[in-house]
Amino acid sequence: MKTSNQVFLIKVAYILVIFLALAYNFSDIRGGGIAGINEKSPVNSNFLSFVFVLMSAIIGITIILKLYTFINSIQDNKVFTIINIKRIGTLGWYCILQSFLLYAFYFSKSDFSDGLTYQSIIRINFDFWLLIFGVTLLTIGFVFKKGIELQQEQELTI
Repeated sequence: MKTSNQVFLIKVAYILVIFLALAYNFSDIRGGGIAGINEKSPVNSNFLSFVFVLMSAIIGITIILKLYTFINSIQDNKVFTIINIKRIGTLGWYCILQSFLLYAFYFSKSDFSDGLTYQSIIRINFDFWLLIFGVTLLTIGFVFKKGIELQQEQELTI
């Protein structure tokens, strides 16, 4: 299969996965929005949660856009470039940041009526897969960088 067809299929797959994820979670998103509007909790907690969700949404959209530009560069046969190394590194750092933002969001929404104990803190979800994915992307970026350095070194010796 030609590279352009493979890249097109990858783009369609990403759009399909995003659409299906939104469709699958629509009732939860709608229910969470209505519950957030009707909630009678302290204003600071709602505002802090809103800030975490807003930052997380901005970073999530940025991740999708950077991934899309990376895929476009592959379609243009510009895979091993400095710009792509920066894109992959940025994607890795954003994924790591996103995992901590989600943890902070869950922390801000948690009920600590029994006090701030170790058991109440470890009950909060932490997205380790997103953290692992971020570290993996940073590793791939490092490998790309080393590959470019080796290629440049080889071109200088010839």
